[in-house]
Amino acid sequence: MKMISVFLTLLLLIYSHISASELSQNSSSSKHTKGAVLSKSKKNQAKKSSSKNEISKSQENKSQVSAFDKAVSSLKSFNPYERKSAVEALSSMKDPKAIEHLRQMLKDSDDSVRISAIEGLASLRCLDCEKEISVILSSDKNNLVKQACVTSLLYIGKVSDTAPLMKSAEPGEEKSLRISAIRTLGMLNVRQAESNFISLIKKEKDQDILKALIDALGKMKSSKGLSEIKNFVLNEDPITRQYAIRALGDSGNKEFVDVLKPRLGEENPYVKMEAAYSLAKLGDNSGLSIAYSYLDSADFSLQNMSMQTISLVGDDSSIRMLEEKIKSEKDQNKKTMLEFTLQKLQVRLRAVSTKKSN
Repeated sequence: MKMISVFLTLLLLIYSHISASELSQNSSSSKHTKGAVLSKSKKNQAKKSSSKNEISKSQENKSQVSAFDKAVSSLKSFNPYERKSAVEALSSMKDPKAIEHLRQMLKDSDDSVRISAIEGLASLRCLDCEKEISVILSSDKNNLVKQACVTSLLYIGKVSDTAPLMKSAEPGEEKSLRISAIRTLGMLNVRQAESNFISLIKKEKDQDILKALIDALGKMKSSKGLSEIKNFVLNEDPITRQYAIRALGDSGNKEFVDVLKPRLGEENPYVKMEAAYSLAKLGDNSGLSIAYSYLDSADFSLQNMSMQTISLVGDDSSIRMLEEKIKSEKDQNKKTMLEFTLQKLQVRLRAVSTKKSN
């Protein structure tokens, strides 16, 4: 009996050991299986997500392509309004591929379509297009189309053939076109126009054309032109006087200081303040007290010129004055402008001090 009991005990122990081992193996196997399933599931989710992103990108690209193609297709519409809208749509996409399509529209029968095509090519900075635009300027009959050509040439910043632009500035052309052409020639510094402008400025009676000529010759910094411009600081029209004073100030030529100083006695506040500012640009502080007097002006233009003048020729007392103004100023915008003026003045004075010490 004893032997049987021992034998049964041994059997139970072996069985219990085998069961525990199986249980452990099953548990391990189950964990491994679950892990594999989870891993597979995550991979599938990642694939799905990646696939969705690719589909989304593909749809996005198709949408962009179709918008471009749709606009190109609309260029053939019989409706000029639709063609104009298509030209504007292509221009707004900022896609260089649009240039060839816009170029084709320069020959459109509708003026508004041609104008949009010209402006679109300028906005895309098509440097090669300036010759075509100049040809249109010389041949088109519509003044608005010509005006668009002039503005676009300025925006492109390049003129190979200056003849059409110079022709547009001549007497006999429509006034607004002339003004635009004169200003553009000045801003592009087309020196071939200098002698024409000097000749015109001596006999021009229209104040608007006169202002454009003064502005153009001033931008060119033409020495002969500036010699003529100084005569207009006494012109009967205050705005023309202001233009002439500004041109002399921008010239950088200190010989004009004596021409400008008497203009500090002007009754017109804009002319007076322009004179103070122009003198400051030439390194003369004769108008500093006038700048102080317009610092609290309600007119932004006068206020701005006042601060510019102070930053250019102000001194240590100007710093103290600005600091006091900043402390008491309630308007945040003006306070910011005063702070900026103070910073510019401090930087300039430090540079002057460093230069002297060296």
